Amino acid sequence: MSVEKKLHGVIPPMMSPVDKDQNIDETGARNIVNRCIRLGVSGLFVLGSMGEGQSITKEQRKRLIEITVDEAKGRVPILAGVSAEGSRKVMENTEDALLAGADYIVSLTPYFFGANDQAELITYFRNLARNISKPLVIYNNPGMTGNVITFDTFRTLSEEKNIVGVKNSSSDFSLHMQLIREFENDPDFTVFSGVEQMADAAMIAGSDGIVPGIATLIPDVFVGIYNSAKAGNLSEAKKLQTKALQIMDEVYLDGFWAWVAGQKYALSCLGLCQEYVTLDNRYLNAEEKARVKKALSDFNIKA
Repeated sequence: MSVEKKLHGVIPPMMSPVDKDQNIDETGARNIVNRCIRLGVSGLFVLGSMGEGQSITKEQRKRLIEITVDEAKGRVPILAGVSAEGSRKVMENTEDALLAGADYIVSLTPYFFGANDQAELITYFRNLARNISKPLVIYNNPGMTGNVITFDTFRTLSEEKNIVGVKNSSSDFSLHMQLIREFENDPDFTVFSGVEQMADAAMIAGSDGIVPGIATLIPDVFVGIYNSAKAGNLSEAKKLQTKALQIMDEVYLDGFWAWVAGQKYALSCLGLCQEYVTLDNRYLNAEEKARVKKALSDFNIKA
């Protein structure tokens, strides 16, 4: 894949198929890659939050990236998550991701051990960017990491040649608007929204793209939102966003507790992969499975 700095479009945070023994389900991964590309995505983000990146072993992480790169065959760029608690682990994950063929590296702030100030976060991302051979995308998700990245920090980090964008999963929409206004005419820095509940609003406001959690299951819906917003067809974008929210309500189940297990089960119903997860969460019961199956039928979701 020839890396272009200005990423864009819909980039699903790809689910990580595993079998009952927690090994990567290679057939499932290849099925998902091909279906997402066929339905119009502009890239694939492997080993993010939805991809269970923090609960998959080092060996299996590398293997999943290898499979994804091999199956994509350069049709879309592959972004690989390398996040961990500290820089040494992140660099080990990064080395594996680069050896596996990833086109972009994506990292959260270090988590568990909170940063004391923004200077520490700037140092972290600068050091990572300056010591890797592929472009770096900052993943901002303060709800998961406990570390808030300020607008001024993003502006400072954007001056780094090898930092090319942000996946902003913060619910702070005012921050997102600041990022859009700052970088809308920057050919080298991309602003993605990772908040799937406001994909239409993010695109209408001027985001370069979206990284919606449920896009492994319904990539075409979000491609429709993206294309409609870019074409100025705001009513169609809003209509498709409503559809996405309705599907999320049924697949993620009450309180969105099944955001991983529900989507994995839905994909298994389509024959794409197995339903197993790496998280220590329970699986769906019979009633919940019936609800997910009904949603697939009601919304005509096909493999």
